[in-house]
Amino acid sequence: MKKVISLVLAIVLLMFSQAAFAQSAQPSSKEEAVYGLLSAEGKPESVYVVNMLTGGGDLTDYGDYTAVENLTDASPLTQTDGKVTLQTSAKRFYYQGTLANAQLPWTVKIAYTLDGQPVSAEDLAGKSGSLTLRLTVAQNPDAKATFFLNDALQITVTLDPALCDDIQADQATVAEAAGKKQLSFTVLPGQGADVTVSAAVHDFAMDSITLAGVRMNLDAQSAAITKLTAQLTDAVASLDDGAGQLQTG
Repeated sequence: MKKVISLVLAIVLLMFSQAAFAQSAQPSSKEEAVYGLLSAEGKPESVYVVNMLTGGGDLTDYGDYTAVENLTDASPLTQTDGKVTLQTSAKRFYYQGTLANAQLPWTVKIAYTLDGQPVSAEDLAGKSGSLTLRLTVAQNPDAKATFFLNDALQITVTLDPALCDDIQADQATVAEAAGKKQLSFTVLPGQGADVTVSAAVHDFAMDSITLAGVRMNLDAQSAAITKLTAQLTDAVASLDDGAGQLQTG
């Protein structure tokens, strides 16, 4: 049976706020996680928000949603002109809202080659050969810059060693997870990424690629350390290049 390739991406942006969202005597705090499902080439297909409201009682929240769904209990949700109202006894209430025309902070592009020839993700399922996956991340000019400038991005590519040999990924942190190779790349706030993964594959299939954005709060000292660390990394790379040139020379 032909294997189906799984290359849907999930981008998770964690955001927290302490604004009042309750009409009861006790103000409610709110936490939300924004999820974007992308195609195998990186094009956004749907974006939705999972909201968590605390306190219970008569609650009011706001969002430009095309649809809302209760994830906690059978309490009805009322949505009118961007306002969501509900009544619940749950101290932590979760609901999901599908966003209309939302823009993610990053643009993602993924290209695949098999034996040196461009190939679509759909055509990779069950194939064998020399695979190269290139993932490029950049700032989305149509979205607010806040998240791009303040959130670090964790990129995770998971490959099955039973289907992939000679896995190569420069600058990746490699770990074993449930019998699979997990390649992780960290992108600092305000920066893009150009990630390449290569492997010799057979009967190819893979899990979803994930990108997780998490807010980083750096004080002046931490920012200085980060800058020095980046300079050190560049210097080490230059030394490595120089050593390679010396060896080949």
